[in-house]
Parts: sequence; C-alpha cells; structure tokens
Amino acid sequence: AQSSCDELAWPQGKLATLMVDATGFKRRPNEQNNDNRGDLRVVIGLDQQGKSVPLGTWTDKSWEAIASELEPKAEGKKLVEQLGCDGEPGLADQLAHLVNSVQRCHWHMVHDLDRVMWRDKAPMKQRRQDQAKLAGIIGIELPKGDFQAVRTQDKEELQQRVGMADQQLNELVRTLHQKGYGQAANYISYAQKRLFNYVQFWMQTGVAAART
Repeated sequence: AQSSCDELAWPQGKLATLMVDATGFKRRPNEQNNDNRGDLRVVIGLDQQGKSVPLGTWTDKSWEAIASELEPKAEGKKLVEQLGCDGEPGLADQLAHLVNSVQRCHWHMVHDLDRVMWRDKAPMKQRRQDQAKLAGIIGIELPKGDFQAVRTQDKEELQQRVGMADQQLNELVRTLHQKGYGQAANYISYAQKRLFNYVQFWMQTGVAAART
C-alpha cells in the first residue's frame, strides 16, 4: 500500500523543512527470489510555523522516483527551504534539487556512529565515549523567542560556536584516524558540511528548521 503526494492536500507556499526517512519491514516473499524485505519511505513537511504536513508514504518506489513525483509540485522552483535526512546513500542527492539546503539529522548522526565504529572494531566503551563527544559538539541550540528580539551579540556568539564546533569535529576526525578508526573518521568528515545548515538557515530567515 502507498499514499501518493497527489492524494494529499498540498500546502500553499514554500515549506520550511522536508523530513524524509525510511525503515525496513517484512512483506510477503517475492516469488522470484523469496525476498521478504521491504522499505517504507515517508515524506513529511514542516510549514513556517513548525506544523507537520504529511506528504506521502511509499513502499514500492525509490527516492529517485519519489523525487520525480514531487517535482511537479515545485513548478520549476525550489519546493522546500531545507531537507532534513539521515546518511542513507543517495537520499540527499536525489532530493537536493528540490531544496535550498540539506541538513544532516543529528540523531541519526550520533546513533549510526556506533555501527560505523563497530565496523572499525572499536570496543563498546570507546564507541559510547565518541558518541557522547559527537553529541556534545553538534548539539548547538538556537536562541529561543522571536528572531527579531535576539540580540546581535547572541547571533555573533552563535556563529562563533559553529566555528568552534567545526574545529572540534576536525580534531575528532584526526583522533579517530590516529586510533585506526578510519571508517568512523570518514563518516564524520563526509557529513560535517551539512551538520550546521539549520543555524545558517535561521540566521538568514529567522525560521527554526528541525535538526532532529
């Protein structure tokens, strides 16, 4: 079963954020290869006030096909300000042309580091320590309240925090390489450029997009 974006009420105006994710499930086995694995893909929008807008669920389409289905809604323009997603290969690339920027999901970033470090044969204690360190580095909260009421000094300090966090991430990547955890180092380095786009988006528009 699936629900197409054409079957749901499409919101007026550009959405602030597009949240996408997929999860596996067991289905009736395929007659050709007896494969019972399926993927449920979900797309949810957030409007400028942070209200969720369901846009569709699919069980038989790739992200590329889903992007093609969403494209007519964009009418040649950017459909959404910011895309929030995990690190699933190809996901961000398939949907990037519909959005102005891509924000890597912080929860998935920290959660999936455990699996990547396990592949590097890192002991559990080390994995938990580095997960906590990563969470502490990237966990930058936006100022509360109306954007216009936030002091210029607070905005400047926020920018400085992002710069410091980038330096700390570089140091963490170097440390992981030195310890022989190359996959974990590359995992963080690849995602780094998309970890703080929610801050830049807020600085430019005043809209607090989800970093999840």
